[in-house]
Amino acid sequence: MRYAAKGMGNSGFTIAKRFCGPGDSGNGGYVAGSIAQRVDFAPARVMLLKPPPLEVEITVQQGDRGMVACTADGTVIAACSPGTVDLDIPPVPSVEEAREATSRFVMAKMHYFPECFVCGTERPDDGLCIHPGLVAGSDVIATTWTPDDSLPNKDGVLDSELVWAALDCPSGTASLAREFRPIVLGKLCVEIRGRVSIGEEVIVMGWQVSKEGVKEHVGSAIATVDGEILAVAAATWIVLPESQTSFKLRE
Repeated sequence: MRYAAKGMGNSGFTIAKRFCGPGDSGNGGYVAGSIAQRVDFAPARVMLLKPPPLEVEITVQQGDRGMVACTADGTVIAACSPGTVDLDIPPVPSVEEAREATSRFVMAKMHYFPECFVCGTERPDDGLCIHPGLVAGSDVIATTWTPDDSLPNKDGVLDSELVWAALDCPSGTASLAREFRPIVLGKLCVEIRGRVSIGEEVIVMGWQVSKEGVKEHVGSAIATVDGEILAVAAATWIVLPESQTSFKLRE
């Protein structure tokens, strides 16, 4: 069964500070998921155009080229269109393999955004703390994760924008497993296939798909401990030249 995105009944939203990526802007996956649940098609593909501001109302509306998300002054921060997730998903690692892989999280000691809601190392109390590493003998990165009841949910089922967030950073980590350098999320398309439930341990994984110039195409997925895929994402990350970015590694 597929769980479609919500309709257009509530087109406006704000990004609370809790859900930041870099300290002064929203986590890309969370923002993309917030946009996706406000369109009437699924899967949705969201292209991020500008850093999403925190605590500012963002409206999803029809633009010249489809659905766009913009602030009150007319700044377009993202575009959204129908998408597909057509990926070959690698075998899901075992729980033991995923837990063990966490010890190889590539940003465990040095991180561009340690405050990130999803993968930050400075958010042990209110972040997702999703820290995947390479599975032994594999090109797949993985970890385990148990959503807690502080996260927005309905009747124990995690809200869809949190599912998008949980798929975002692991795809970036899969890209960084190839080479550690500054990258930003360009596009994200998510297909939700089942319920991600509060209090139930899942396996989060990511893998590299292809490279096209500065674009890195990556997949990520959330699976049950028995290997059932609950959600899958196709992401495009953009590699930034060191000379053109303000990103700095922090301990």
